[in-house]
Amino acid sequence: MANGHQDENTAAPSKGNGKSIALAGLGIAIIAGAIAWGFFQEPEVIPPPAPEPAVVEEPEPVVVPEPKVEPEPVVVETVEEVPQIEEPPYPPEPEPVLALADSDTPVREAIADAKLGVAVEQFAVSNNVLQRAVSFVDSLSQGDMPYKLVPIARPKQQFGVQKLDYGYVADSANSARYDGLAKWIDSVDVTTLVGMVNTFEAPLNEAYSLLGYPDTNFRDKLVAALELIMLTPEPQPEAALVKKEAVYVYEDPELEALPALQKQVMRAGTKNADIIRGKAAELRAAILDS
Repeated sequence: MANGHQDENTAAPSKGNGKSIALAGLGIAIIAGAIAWGFFQEPEVIPPPAPEPAVVEEPEPVVVPEPKVEPEPVVVETVEEVPQIEEPPYPPEPEPVLALADSDTPVREAIADAKLGVAVEQFAVSNNVLQRAVSFVDSLSQGDMPYKLVPIARPKQQFGVQKLDYGYVADSANSARYDGLAKWIDSVDVTTLVGMVNTFEAPLNEAYSLLGYPDTNFRDKLVAALELIMLTPEPQPEAALVKKEAVYVYEDPELEALPALQKQVMRAGTKNADIIRGKAAELRAAILDS
């Protein structure tokens, strides 16, 4: 420690040593400054490595329920339905009406196709077929038996009688004279006959009007004739007969007052009369239904 006196061993600096000391101090200062500069200098900022992009998960959509809205009440207005009027289909053109003057040929053809028997075919041979048919039916409806209008001849056998205590009666063999007529009537197909009446109704009515019946039709007259046949009383083979000129007549005035048509059916006998009346009833029903 210095106490004002220099150490004996301490030598006074020489001039040469001062320059060395100065250089040494300068070096120390430079070193110290470099250290200080490096110490106080801001460190180099090295940017951190860029982070990997984060995987962002898409959030699930949140379904927000719509608020329940009560529907407004629907007011249904009652509208009165207007009925739809369907227009009728355009009607087909009507077939031309067959005139009476042109009817013979188609009537003959229809009779041939219908196979109504030899008697009807013979009836159609002559002209004015429908006029004669209408006249025949008109006579029947009045109770007459018009043999002159049809090709059906009177029975060839003589009308036989038997002598009894109370007078004459018809011979039971007389009914056999009408077997052929009853057989033919029974064979007639009613459906076919009614079809012909329907087909030729216009010329039949025309022919009927020529007889002086402008306000009625042939169909009604035919029904009336059939009903008269249906109302024929039961045959009475035991009814007394009396001879009047060349013929025999019923002694009972009520029987004799019957229409000639009904008396003819009665003389045909019970079996044949049933056939004739049954066919008349069948034909009448079919005509009314048609």
